Amino acid sequence: MLSPSQRQQIDGYHFHHYQCVDSTNTTAFALLNDSAATPLVVSTQRQTAGKGQHNRQWCSSEGSLTFSIAMTMDRRSTAMPSLPVLSGLAVCRSINLTRQFKSCANAAPQEAQVKWPNDVLIDNKKVGGILVQTRPSVPRGNEFFECVIGIGININDADGLIRQTVATDQRDALFGAGDLQTGCQHPISKSKLLVDIVGQIDNAINLFNRCPPEILPGPFWQSGNPIRVSRPNGKIINGVHMGVASDGSLLLDHDGQIERIYSGSIVG
Repeated sequence: MLSPSQRQQIDGYHFHHYQCVDSTNTTAFALLNDSAATPLVVSTQRQTAGKGQHNRQWCSSEGSLTFSIAMTMDRRSTAMPSLPVLSGLAVCRSINLTRQFKSCANAAPQEAQVKWPNDVLIDNKKVGGILVQTRPSVPRGNEFFECVIGIGININDADGLIRQTVATDQRDALFGAGDLQTGCQHPISKSKLLVDIVGQIDNAINLFNRCPPEILPGPFWQSGNPIRVSRPNGKIINGVHMGVASDGSLLLDHDGQIERIYSGSIVG
């Protein structure tokens, strides 16, 4: 999938590509079980049992970019708690740069934004998602964790498969599904985007570990606006999106008090 020059751009990452897997995250953990060297990237043409947040289905077809990044991190790393959001922001930066330099039907393409905690939206449509899974590293001891960042991006949904699948899931019906190719008159390269995202995530983690900000800078969906947040117990909280803290928590102005939300999802 990657050319020799593209492999050089992610020098240091061990690349594994498959035609079809059940899940790139599962495959990455299987490689780690077999003592594969890290950091590594697992990509696939098609994924048959991908999952998103809360065990939702992640549809993956030939029109999708589907891959996982696996790395070993020191548990003291300040970046580890915010990996889902950091990864989402890195994905947005890569998407926005890619679409900026493409010839698009619109003079100013809509910006990709992170819908906390791990969705990527363009024009209120979901184009991507991130699923981060971690576990203690047995070979290196309890001071280290194996972290797998699963990324799925809808590049081209010309056949409508992804839109049709999302339409049957009422939990995502509010946002629907979109793809990157819509509005761009030249094909978007999946391999180039993959390389760009790996580099962006690597840079984001290194920069964060050196100087973690109190509030994460970046394009967050509905930042500064009223939102509705669903908690794991089903309770809905209304408030104003005040940004995302360095530990990945959503800052919600709820009745004049800033509340940190560590788990849940924005539903409107």
